[in-house]
Parts: sequence; C-alpha cells; structure tokens
Amino acid sequence: MSTHIELFCALHFVLIGLSHLFRHKEWAEVINKLERLESGGAFLSGMVSLTMGSVIVVFHNVWTEASVVLTVIGWAMVLKAAMWLLFPALGKKSLAQGQAMSSNKLRVAGGALIALAVYCMICALFFSSEASISA
Repeated sequence: MSTHIELFCALHFVLIGLSHLFRHKEWAEVINKLERLESGGAFLSGMVSLTMGSVIVVFHNVWTEASVVLTVIGWAMVLKAAMWLLFPALGKKSLAQGQAMSSNKLRVAGGALIALAVYCMICALFFSSEASISA
C-alpha cells in the first residue's frame, strides 16, 4: 500500500508544483482570497492539509529507509491542520504572510513540490518493500 501512496503523492505534488510554476499569479490571488475570508480561509486550508496529511499517515506510516521523508511530511500536514483548525488565528496570520509572497517564491515552491514528486516516484520504484506495483 505504501507504494501506491507514494505514487498518489507524486501525482499530487507534480500537478500542484507545475501549477505553482505556470499559474503563480492565480495562486497569489487564491492566497489573497483565503486571507480575506478571515478564519474561514484557515479552516479551508486546514481541511485540505488534513485530507492529504491523514491519507499519508494512515497508509504510509513508514519510519525506515528513504520513505520516511513522506511520512514526516504527512505528519507535518496533520499538525498544521490541527493548529489551523483549532487555532484559526495562527492560520490567518500565516495566510497574511503568504499574501505578500512574490511570484518568484511561488515558483520556488512549485520547483520544490516537483522535486518532492520525483523523490516520491524514486521511493515507489526503487525503495519500496513491495514486490511490484499492481492495480
């Protein structure tokens, strides 16, 4: 199952990363709109983080080998979600800082997500304890 989650994350990370690279102005607009929603923006972002993070920690709680990186990212997403959902002022503050994010920083974030997608793909294909990938 962990191989499937690594591939699932690779797909998500590469698409979101490419979107950050090529649609950075729209991402800046989304961050601005979330910040204007007050606590609602923190709740929305927290729910997105909780969804992805909980999928990772439930199906990929691997603490060995190269795959540990994805597990740590999953737990970080769950922690972020818990903080933003329980203390939305923290999320609002973070969104306000993100509102000032430049297009270049969004592109860097996109590049980092693409690199993470490649890392997940490498883990799935070369470091997985599962014998093969099957549907």
